[in-house]
Amino acid sequence: MKRTVFIVSALLMFCGFTQAQNKSSKDTSIKKVAVSICNCLEKNHVEKANTEEEMQQVFLQCIFDSASSVIGDVLTSGDGDAKQNGEEFGQKIALELMNSGCQPFIQMSVKLAKGNLGADDDADAKPALKSVDGIITKVEEKDFLYITVKQSTGREMILIYMDYVDGSDGWIKDAAAKLTNKTVSVSYEESEIYQPKIKDFANLKVLRKLAITK
Repeated sequence: MKRTVFIVSALLMFCGFTQAQNKSSKDTSIKKVAVSICNCLEKNHVEKANTEEEMQQVFLQCIFDSASSVIGDVLTSGDGDAKQNGEEFGQKIALELMNSGCQPFIQMSVKLAKGNLGADDDADAKPALKSVDGIITKVEEKDFLYITVKQSTGREMILIYMDYVDGSDGWIKDAAAKLTNKTVSVSYEESEIYQPKIKDFANLKVLRKLAITK
């Protein structure tokens, strides 16, 4: 999240309207606002935005729409410093969005971290794809879908499915049953993705193409 500066700025803009709250009501409001923001981001397909400006516009609109929907729970009077409480509230919302596994927010953060939005016409800006062939030995559903591919050399590689892949409509709803033990040809790119468990970015292999060959 430290790489997505506008996200924090947007949250602080929103939180400038809040006041201090007692802990229980604040925690409840954080969860309600985060759920509302996540639903709005999903509805507006923020992860498909082509530029940072488009992404920012959708995100800001979702923040203010969500603030209106729960304003009765968020706005209260208090004795604390409004700016300090607002900043704390904003940081907690960002963490709640990440730790709750809000996919649109996570995907948006990943795209911003990669820093190549709006560079579709620049071939040098696109991450290089790598390809391997092998047999899928394991499919796990966690925060994302993790697919383990065993190559002919015996080496196993774990790929993460987080964006739409051509042809995935045919197997995504029952991935374990439809992919396990299948011989495949896959392409992937290496990308830094935020991992809530370790509270840091990790270099993971993101699936971009998957073709069942046998």
